[in-house]
Amino acid sequence: MKPPVFIGTMRHLVTAEAPVDVTDDAGATIRSYSAYGQVWCHIRPMKQAARFEADQRSGVMSHMLIFRSIPGFGADWRLRLGTRLFRVLAFEDGDGCKGFTRAYCEETTP
Repeated sequence: MKPPVFIGTMRHLVTAEAPVDVTDDAGATIRSYSAYGQVWCHIRPMKQAARFEADQRSGVMSHMLIFRSIPGFGADWRLRLGTRLFRVLAFEDGDGCKGFTRAYCEETTP
């Protein structure tokens, strides 16, 4: 059973960004993001890990972000808090969350 959602813990105003795919002249698809709106959110750090990319070690932090449900929200969206970006990996929405979305995200650098 998941812990209840307390509205008072939602202290961060994040911007939800929806993906926008555009095809360039060469036929390649370019993805950018457009601000959909802002929502108050609770951010809970989940775990830290390290990985290697291009022969460099980088840190990865995963979080669970809880906010009121957004119509059309999907796993290809991202959330922004100032300069911090959260890439949505998976999410729960619906009856089990009682009007709230739990998004499992990976913090990335812009």
